[in-house]
Amino acid sequence: MKHWPLDSGVQRKTLVQVCLCRAPAAEEESFQDDIQRIASKFSVDGDKLAEAVRRGQAIYQLVRGGSAARPLIAARDGEAQRGFRCKEDDAK
Repeated sequence: MKHWPLDSGVQRKTLVQVCLCRAPAAEEESFQDDIQRIASKFSVDGDKLAEAVRRGQAIYQLVRGGSAARPLIAARDGEAQRGFRCKEDDAK
């Protein structure tokens, strides 16, 4: 778990217990309440916990191909202009 925002000064056992908690609610107000509750229970920094959870959520969305991945696909739109062609270009 190297490079985790919670990694510095938190025992491995505590990290495992935090990871076993139910994910915080998606709504911002509930999210912050859940983060503070977990941070308080395990004596960890709430801001660092929120950062770690948000990072995990972003990675999850990218891996499962959710809406967060769509802007990355759109970034490829310029390939045809640089000489790359795809089947859709041939049909035009």
